[in-house]
Amino acid sequence: MRFLATADVHIGLRPGRLAAEHAERYAASRAWRACVDEALRRRVDAVLLAGDVVDAANRFFEAMGPLERELARLVEAGIEVIAVAGNHDCDVLRQVAAELKSPRFHLLGEGGQWERRILADRAGEKVQIVGWSFRDRSVYRSPLHSFSRELLEPDLPVLGLLHGDMDNAQSRYAPLAAHDFAMTGVPLWVLGHVHKPGPPHAELPHIFYAGSPQGLDPGIGERGPHGPWLIEWADGGWQIEHLPLAPVRYEAIRISLDGLERLDQVRPEVRRQLGEELDAFCREQPAMEILVARLTCEGRTTLLHQDIAAELAEMRESGHTVREVQLVVDRLQIATRPPLDLAALAESGGIVGELALLIQLLEGDQALPEAQRELLDQVAAATNGMMARPVFEPLGEEAVGALRPLLARQAWRLLEALLPGENAHG
Repeated sequence: MRFLATADVHIGLRPGRLAAEHAERYAASRAWRACVDEALRRRVDAVLLAGDVVDAANRFFEAMGPLERELARLVEAGIEVIAVAGNHDCDVLRQVAAELKSPRFHLLGEGGQWERRILADRAGEKVQIVGWSFRDRSVYRSPLHSFSRELLEPDLPVLGLLHGDMDNAQSRYAPLAAHDFAMTGVPLWVLGHVHKPGPPHAELPHIFYAGSPQGLDPGIGERGPHGPWLIEWADGGWQIEHLPLAPVRYEAIRISLDGLERLDQVRPEVRRQLGEELDAFCREQPAMEILVARLTCEGRTTLLHQDIAAELAEMRESGHTVREVQLVVDRLQIATRPPLDLAALAESGGIVGELALLIQLLEGDQALPEAQRELLDQVAAATNGMMARPVFEPLGEEAVGALRPLLARQAWRLLEALLPGENAHG
C-alpha cells in the first residue's frame, strides 16, 4: 500500500517576498493541488495530512473551494484522505468534515482522543493508521501520554499521524519527546507543525516532520527543498521517499569576494557563484522555478562595503534569471573584510585599537570580557521592546545570539571608515 503524506499546507497563505502576481500564482492552494496531482499520478491508496492544512479559522471560506475541489478529485479516483487537525485548523477541519460529508475523508482523533483507521487495498492488504487531533489551539501536555497500545490491531502494519512540537517541553503546541514515541509500539510517525521537512530518524521508531509542501517564508525553518512524501508498506517494512516538487525555494547563499581588487570583477563573480549554487539546487529540486535568496558577500578584499553594495544594488531592484530560474534577492548583506592585521591594530591604542580588539572578541567563540559583555547587554536592552513582540517569539535565544555578529559587522564598517585609505586597503 502506498500513501502520499504532507502537512502544514496553510491554504489561504501566499509565499512571502514575492511580487503580487507571483505570490498569487504560487499560493499554498497551488501546492495542495500539486500534491493531489502527484497522488493521482502515482495512484496511491490514501493521502495523509498531518495538520494545519488550512492557515486559520478566518481562512475557512477561502480554503473551502480548493479543499472541496481537490478532495473531490481524490474521492472520484477512489483515494482515501486521512487527516489530523493542528493548532491552526483545529476548528476548521471539523467544519470541513461536516461540510464535505464524504465517506472517504476521515478526521482522526477529533476532540483530542486517539483514533484508529484501517485501510484495505483491492488485494485485501491492510494497514492501520492512528492519529490524534488538536481540540483547542493550545495544548500544553503531550498527547502521547494518553496513547494506549490497546488501540492497535495486532499483526497489522501501523503508521502514526500527529501534529506537535518535538523536544520543546514548554511548548503550547502539544510538546513531544522522542522517548515517548518509543513507548507506543508504532514504528513510523509522520508529524506536522515544523515546516522544514524530515529526514526520518534512522533508528526505530522512525519519526519525521513532513514539512510544508512549499516554503512560505525566507526564515531559517522554510529553507531547502519542499514537497510531499511517498510512503509505502512493502516487503514487511516502511519505505519513505521525499518528493521535492515545490516550484519556490528559499535559501541563504554566501558569496566569496576574497581577493577581488576591482569593482568590475564583482558582478561576474557573484553571477558565477550563483550559477553554481543554482545548478546544485536544480539537481536536488528539478521543479524549482523561483529562488528567493538572502545573499551574504564575504571574504577579504580591498573593495569598500559601500562600493560593493552600489555595484550590486540592481540585484535588489529587479528580477534576474539565472540558469532559467527566476532569482529574487530578498536581502543583500555585505560582510567583506579589509585585509587588515587586527592583532597589530588592537595594540595601536585609541579608538582604532579598541575597535580592532572588539572585533576580535566578538568574532571569537569564547565568553566576552566584562566591558564587551556590558556593551552587548546595552544593545540587547535597546532591542528588548522589539523582541518582546509576539512575532519575534519563535526566535528565542537566537535573536540575542544574532546581536554578536551584528555588532561585529558594524564595528568592521566603523573601522574601515576611520582608517586612512592606504591602511584600510592594506
